[in-house]
Amino acid sequence: MYYDLNEKTTVVYMFICNFNWEHGYSPTVREIGKHVGLKSTSSVQAYLKKLE
Repeated sequence: MYYDLNEKTTVVYMFICNFNWEHGYSPTVREIGKHVGLKSTSSVQAYLKKLE
């Protein structure tokens, strides 16, 4: 399956994967936003929606 993800969406995905591997659970929406430089949780939610 091929996904056409932009750079920031890929960064979000990789952060979630790495965080989950290191900690054993998924990061919060705020943690994701902090890592990728998004202050709005709704913006983070939009990126998460793209990954569904």
